[in-house]
Amino acid sequence: MIKQTTFCHGQNEWIHVTDANKDELDRLRADYALDDEMLGYALDRHERAHVEYDAVSNTFLLVYNVPDQHEVHGHFAAVPLTFIIRGERIFTIGGAKADYVCDLLAAQLEADDDISAFQFLFEGLFILTESFFPLIEKVDEKRQDVADRLRRKATKANLLVLSDLETGLVYLVTAAKQNAMVLEQFKLQPLFRGLNAKERERLNDVIIEAQQFSEMTQTTSQIMDQLNSTYTNVLNNELNDTMKLMTVWSLLLTVPTIVTGFYGMNVDLPFAKTTARG
Repeated sequence: MIKQTTFCHGQNEWIHVTDANKDELDRLRADYALDDEMLGYALDRHERAHVEYDAVSNTFLLVYNVPDQHEVHGHFAAVPLTFIIRGERIFTIGGAKADYVCDLLAAQLEADDDISAFQFLFEGLFILTESFFPLIEKVDEKRQDVADRLRRKATKANLLVLSDLETGLVYLVTAAKQNAMVLEQFKLQPLFRGLNAKERERLNDVIIEAQQFSEMTQTTSQIMDQLNSTYTNVLNNELNDTMKLMTVWSLLLTVPTIVTGFYGMNVDLPFAKTTARG
């Protein structure tokens, strides 16, 4: 699906593409001269965040991680969204899981459409980076709930819930690191020198937000690792205590077996012979 919107008094155009079919891909190639390499980056659902600039065609490409707002197996993840800027056109291309981005960016244009393509890019990146924070807050709430349950009783079921949270957090930590890194790499691109003061200021705002989110995810990950390690040790200690008790009981039960075993042998033993009265 392709949606087109003009902004900045009709001088710029935003084209949002979601799960493009063959006809729509052909249209992107024919009408906007997007080559197969760019579309390959945009359509790869496992593409890592990165930035590229083609000086020949004056085309800028940025792949950025955005949050998947739906929980899968009890945790959140991130999906790639591709931004392409060529001249006065900006493209956003992604899968169905990133389609909500269209509404967020459209709302931004409604609030202020007198902006350049790069200002629109940085405003969008800022909004998308901020949208990660509610997810990490939910992860913290779930972690605290699991921690409270573990304090009452360190069970295997509670530890499995904690493990699921850790698994999901890995995706968020990776996405946060990649986003922060790719924004720093943007400042090394030749076109960075062509940005105006407002564009550079907004880019710096996005970098700060991305770094803050990266630090938050790493802190939460460290807390979860420590929590998991602590209660795993608790369960191991309880298991050791149980094994010690079982060992003592097995030794005690072995004594009667040994004593009675002698009476089955051809050996003179005390009380082995008795005289019957009658």
